[in-house]
Amino acid sequence: MGQSQSAQQRQTKAGTGSRKSTKIIQANATAQASLKVSVKKKDPTCLDCGKEITEEVKALQCDKCGQETAWKCITCVGISPELYDMLTVEDGPDLKWFCEPCLHSPTSCPPVRDNNDKLEEIVGTMGKLMDKLCHIENRLDSKADVQQLAVVETKMRAVESKIDNIEQEIQEIKQNQKTDETQVIDCVEKVLTARSKESTDEEAEKAKRKTNVIIHGLPESGASEASERQDDDLGLIASMLHEMKCDDVEAVQTVRLGRKPDTDDSTHPHKPRPLKLVLKTEDQKIQVLTSAKNLRLIKDGGWKDVFLHADLTMKEREKRRQLVSEMKARKQQGETDLIIANGKIVRRAARTPSQ
Repeated sequence: MGQSQSAQQRQTKAGTGSRKSTKIIQANATAQASLKVSVKKKDPTCLDCGKEITEEVKALQCDKCGQETAWKCITCVGISPELYDMLTVEDGPDLKWFCEPCLHSPTSCPPVRDNNDKLEEIVGTMGKLMDKLCHIENRLDSKADVQQLAVVETKMRAVESKIDNIEQEIQEIKQNQKTDETQVIDCVEKVLTARSKESTDEEAEKAKRKTNVIIHGLPESGASEASERQDDDLGLIASMLHEMKCDDVEAVQTVRLGRKPDTDDSTHPHKPRPLKLVLKTEDQKIQVLTSAKNLRLIKDGGWKDVFLHADLTMKEREKRRQLVSEMKARKQQGETDLIIANGKIVRRAARTPSQ
């Protein structure tokens, strides 16, 4: 392919020797001083459009004559930048481009000295310079102070030892960091697992209690036999449900909560234990709790001291205790008509005269 304009592509492939020679020229002050450029060459121009061929312009130079005036930009040649980049790589296709005079009349362009010959000459010169440099280095090495070199080597070993210690400390810090991260992850996983289990247990407790109602203040039977006491409780519950207009509600089980007092002193009667009433369905439970307010309106029968609420889990009871404490404090500050509904403290709606 024609010679390209970029800094890396203008040079003909000359192998490793050519690259080494270029480095030596750049590094050797004597060689640099001997290469003096009196006049800066003007950039060539495209044969067709006249555009200056700078290092940024992608262009081709005639491979036959190699003259500075034999350049064309890729636009005038008719190739794309992608094709140009592909063809100018070191291992790309080996193609040639000729200018018009060389293409139609090979003898019309005076041949120029091949760039490879020039580079071979430069490589030979640089090889000689390299031999001289190596000779000078060997002479300098033979004259070096052995004792001074030993001191330098000792210091180097000390520095290497310190570097090894620092690297070891860094590795230990990284390992400790990984251990700490693992412990944190384990701790978080345990917390999440515990919370998940706690949530699951809470839902299971709610499911077990979803048809239960707790009754406070219901008189307790003094019969000696447990079966008789249970029959007495069922009789009281039937009467209470009738007063609440819940005759269609079916009681499945009744259980007195807490330990039964050993004796009953008539002068100091014991407070009746709460009673758990298990109903057939959750809808019946909601019906009973909704109708419980009717008991407060009944003057006869001793129902005014009876209070009903849902069977709460330990978490729900703790939350309710906090709400009751907060409601009492707010009432002491002058707020009125406060009630607890749906887990919140709200103000009771004003009643109309008809109510």
